[in-house]
Amino acid sequence: MNRNPNSNIKQYLFQYGNLFNEWRVHCGGSVSSRESKIELLNYIYIKSVDFYPSLLIIDNDILRKDIVTVMHYYTPNRKEERYIYNILINDDSLKNIIINYDNSDISFISYRMANNIVIHYFLFSFIENFIIRSFLNCCYRIRYTLIDLLNEIEIQYNALEKIAKGEVTGISFFCGIYGLRLEGIEEYNLSENIIIRNINEINNPGISHTIATSTTDKHSNIITGCTLEYKASLQSLGRADIINESYTQDNQFLDKIFDNLVYSHILGLNSIYPPMHITFTDKSLPLHERYPQIITNKSTEVSILNTDKINKVKEWFDLLNAIDTERIHLALNRIKSAIYNRLNPLDSILDAFIAWESMFSSDISTTNSVVKSISRMLERAGYQISKSKLNDLYSLRSSIVHGNPNNHKLVISNDKNNPFVQQEAIKEQTIDIALKVLKELIIDQSLLTLSPRERVELLLNRTFA
Repeated sequence: MNRNPNSNIKQYLFQYGNLFNEWRVHCGGSVSSRESKIELLNYIYIKSVDFYPSLLIIDNDILRKDIVTVMHYYTPNRKEERYIYNILINDDSLKNIIINYDNSDISFISYRMANNIVIHYFLFSFIENFIIRSFLNCCYRIRYTLIDLLNEIEIQYNALEKIAKGEVTGISFFCGIYGLRLEGIEEYNLSENIIIRNINEINNPGISHTIATSTTDKHSNIITGCTLEYKASLQSLGRADIINESYTQDNQFLDKIFDNLVYSHILGLNSIYPPMHITFTDKSLPLHERYPQIITNKSTEVSILNTDKINKVKEWFDLLNAIDTERIHLALNRIKSAIYNRLNPLDSILDAFIAWESMFSSDISTTNSVVKSISRMLERAGYQISKSKLNDLYSLRSSIVHGNPNNHKLVISNDKNNPFVQQEAIKEQTIDIALKVLKELIIDQSLLTLSPRERVELLLNRTFA
């Protein structure tokens, strides 16, 4: 180290982590360890104990890259490469998912899971990638002591064996949620296989991009950010023989779960703008090296949910998962776009109107059908608004489409040069109406199962055609 003034201890801990552990014991500390009769698993245990001190202080950038690797810090020697290579190619199970070119430098593990998830990884860096994948899984679960890591190593090894045998394997899909905190609880089961966990340490090395400190009227400098884990079972399809197959970033599970979480927050707590955003997505699969879709967040707001609030969210989450959301898919998507995806309030207003129309419309007199149906549903919800005001709101749609919204009587304000304030107010009202109506529609199963035209016929007491 003295020969290179630019070196630092992080570069040496991966190579000499065993010395660090010896110093710890010498100073009165203790180091956990584990043994296995399985040669490969036992060797991974040994290297995990050596790597662990380094993983705790590794540069955050290493864990945030699109391909997570510690090769900048650790390069196995040729003897170790050959040793691991020989174990893998002679393992009765694991050899089934190895494409072997009689050379550890170019041979690799390759397997495919249902949903076309494909994993390729070179054998020469099997150990370090296996360990860092296990460590990231621990970080996402907010449990990353050495014992936690050793437990996860065993889980990952057993999963890899199942994959090699072509069996069904447990897999977790993870995502980070920026702008959310659970109050009074550390984790919450949103369902049997979905868990939300508080991030309770600023120094969690795997998810620094999801952590923030926030101050509200009731809280000062609290740590915010959560992780969500969805536990699933996927069928292994065995070895993937085509080397140049593209990696599949299939996060449809997480997309639907997060969308339903947001809508449940909105419907259960009457909140139009829950400031929650996904920061990353990842999978727990053995040797899965990709770390996709790390998203920069600029929101400074936070949703703090105590037990009562999260229970209300769960009620709506269960309801949304129990119904056929395809019947309200367009309304859900347009409301989401109106709230999250639009910079121009006029675009949000249009999205809200399309949400109205997707729930109630008719081939004859669309305006009359939409406005009267929306009015009936708002009466059910106890929302006070006159039919003339609804007509005025909906007539703004035509003005926006034809390019003259600022001449509409609802937009004209005292300050004609600044119609933006009035547009924002209309945006919030049209979205609020869409949410109130959607909530009533979800509750009424008899209406929900009908087409938009049939809903109009039933609400307005017309005879079905």
